[in-house]
Amino acid sequence: MVALSGAHTIGFYKCRQFDFRLNGQDPFCDQQFAAQLRGQCSLRGSTNVVAFGSPSPFLFDNSYYRDLQNNHGLLLIDKVLFVHPQTKDLVNQFAASQTQFFQAFATSFVKMFSIGVLTGKFM
Repeated sequence: MVALSGAHTIGFYKCRQFDFRLNGQDPFCDQQFAAQLRGQCSLRGSTNVVAFGSPSPFLFDNSYYRDLQNNHGLLLIDKVLFVHPQTKDLVNQFAASQTQFFQAFATSFVKMFSIGVLTGKFM
């Protein structure tokens, strides 16, 4: 799951998915980062979108994990991955080694794909 979460390195999020974390109460959200996001998400419940991932929301790399280390995660799952003792070491490993992340992501993605998709009455 930690490796697959690295897919968050690309894409965009609606402000309403995380704006509750921007009020200064979340110790796992860097306050300068939160202030920047407040400027992009001016109203609570805003339908504005914010790019996730530095340096680019279009580049698939390991920057997601470095963002987590800097408390720049947008979603609650991002926060949990970096503070939970069972996942923090993997976050640090993937932040340090893009090659390790790519290998783990590929293995995890193939495994997830092999599970299959439930459709129809099995959903």
